[in-house]
Amino acid sequence: MCQRGVGAIVHGPRGTGKTYAAAACVNMAVSRGRRAVMGTATEIANAVFSSRDKNAEMGRICGCDLLVLDDYGAQRATDYMREQVFEIVDACYRYRTPMIVTTNLTVRQMAQADPRVFERLFERCERIEASGANRRLS
Repeated sequence: MCQRGVGAIVHGPRGTGKTYAAAACVNMAVSRGRRAVMGTATEIANAVFSSRDKNAEMGRICGCDLLVLDDYGAQRATDYMREQVFEIVDACYRYRTPMIVTTNLTVRQMAQADPRVFERLFERCERIEASGANRRLS
């Protein structure tokens, strides 16, 4: 998964293990000496855009060996947040940063939410559908 330009979009209903699987990939990457960053879209956007040195923080995130953008689509759907998330995805696209994106959105909802993000992610990411019962409720 830490191959440049390769990634995964793990989509499906709540509670189907998307975040758990992404965290396992992070743990595996770190255990192999790779540098990984994991956070929600909101957390990562806030880290970049509240930093005193936005470029350095963007470089830290996009320069890692694996970026996990967890719970994409759960962030507030303001124009500002949409633009911040786009800037991160676009920079990582240009850096060819391996990304795992987890989301509760369907493919159609992702395309409607932000076509620019959708196109960049779907060009380089395998789509994995998570299904099954909500594990949090079982």
